[in-house]
Amino acid sequence: MVVEIQNEIQNVVIFGSGLMGSGIAQIAIENGFSVTLIGRSMDKLHQSKTKLSNGLTRIAKKRFVNDAEAQNDFVDACLDNLKLCTNSDEANLEDADLIIEAIVENLKVKQKLLAEIENVISETCIVATNTSSFLLQDIASKYSHKSRFAGLHFFNPVPAMKLVEVIKGQETSDEVYETLLEFCRKVGKSPVRCRDTHGFIR
Repeated sequence: MVVEIQNEIQNVVIFGSGLMGSGIAQIAIENGFSVTLIGRSMDKLHQSKTKLSNGLTRIAKKRFVNDAEAQNDFVDACLDNLKLCTNSDEANLEDADLIIEAIVENLKVKQKLLAEIENVISETCIVATNTSSFLLQDIASKYSHKSRFAGLHFFNPVPAMKLVEVIKGQETSDEVYETLLEFCRKVGKSPVRCRDTHGFIR
């Protein structure tokens, strides 16, 4: 069966500016996606941006050996794709094609976030959790848009680790799932199809 991929992802919003959120942001802006990174404070966000910038600089030095101008242009172009926010009101969630939740591994906190965004996002927006601990069905137990909810479990450090577990929930649509698999490929990762089970890869 050929599954038609839904609207192409361009605008990505990431909740969580820690190691995982920042790493996901880096690979996304490096590959041309517009990214809004949401963190708890501007101080934390600027720290994340510095680490992210350092990572891009290392890539630029390998890609453009002995060409400082090209290296700087590459880093600047990537960072132009990044916006920093401390709350969802500034993030224009209604324009997001993909929202990735990479916040603390606390079930109630994740459920609360879904409740806060479900009436703001568009009818085509995909929401993915980077959880490594919880079942999708538990995180989205009260979430209205289960067909557009799935798991994207990146491994740390995100820029270096190729594998991504793409978890399909019981109600995740085939179109959404295929869109997420293609997103992973576009950011240079190797997606693995997973069912919603403890430990994921099955």
